[in-house]
Amino acid sequence: MLSSKLISARTVSFKLKDAVCPDFVDVVRAIGSELEVTGKIVYFSDGCNQREYFAIVEVVGVNRPFIVPVEHLESVTRLVEEPPWQNLEDHLREARGGRSDAGRSGRCHG
Repeated sequence: MLSSKLISARTVSFKLKDAVCPDFVDVVRAIGSELEVTGKIVYFSDGCNQREYFAIVEVVGVNRPFIVPVEHLESVTRLVEEPPWQNLEDHLREARGGRSDAGRSGRCHG
């Protein structure tokens, strides 16, 4: 089972659409200005009488680019663990006993 490979306090990633609770709309409403996102610089722009003062950054899942002063960017190096299986979808389906939905209702109960 997938959970046997995970431990508490491990950093993980997931897509918002896969979260059962809270609902996507609730998450968007709750996002604060301290949320740190990761993206790719696609262009530099001049500003404040300086060349390349701003970076135009694309973030996966966000339909608009961000314009960020270069001085506020940090370079990110990310090591990715390779899962012991080839296809995560197949592994999850197997862990669920062949079911694709794992009995999720898609609604948050609280």
